[in-house]
Amino acid sequence: MRCTVVALLSTAVFSLGALAHPSPPQPAAISSPLGKRYQSGWCGVHVKQYQKNEADNSEYILDVTLYDALQDQVGAVTGLSAPGGSYQDIDSKLPYVFEVCW
Repeated sequence: MRCTVVALLSTAVFSLGALAHPSPPQPAAISSPLGKRYQSGWCGVHVKQYQKNEADNSEYILDVTLYDALQDQVGAVTGLSAPGGSYQDIDSKLPYVFEVCW
């Protein structure tokens, strides 16, 4: 499954929504059993957005941090280049791919 965050910008509104898409199957480690590396339940996403101080610019730089139900960090990326309308994967300990669409 693929989790997607879609951010829509307007003059003073920042909205964040999540969508789910199937992800390709992940190979299991042969020598060790798969262990749960996160606490299930309500998770959190923190997105910090940076934009160049120029008119008509759809180029953004993002810092994204993912938290599990215990508010432990389970994934993060800093300085992610996110051109408008593109999808970017965020590596994490979650069983699904987390994706940001800007």
